[in-house]
Amino acid sequence: MRTLDVASPHFTDRVAEAEGLVASCDDPLLGDGDREILNTTLQDRKRAIVDHGSVEQLLHGEPHPGNVLRTRNGLRIIDLETCCRGPVEFARPRA
Repeated sequence: MRTLDVASPHFTDRVAEAEGLVASCDDPLLGDGDREILNTTLQDRKRAIVDHGSVEQLLHGEPHPGNVLRTRNGLRIIDLETCCRGPVEFARPRA
């Protein structure tokens, strides 16, 4: 996906969406301490990825069977909702 050049949000936009969800969540099970941990983690990880200075490319958002197409040329993965642009470190799963 490194060579694709299509308009897509930056990964920092996705992080901002997550921060907004944390801020607006009115679930009583999410206490102030939990909200602070989530916000701090989002901000710290975003900063670490940006500061790393890696090459950016188009990233697949959330792989699932609904994003797989069978074509005459084989399987193709699409992502019409959650793709974004950023370094592969953002999309790389954590062990």
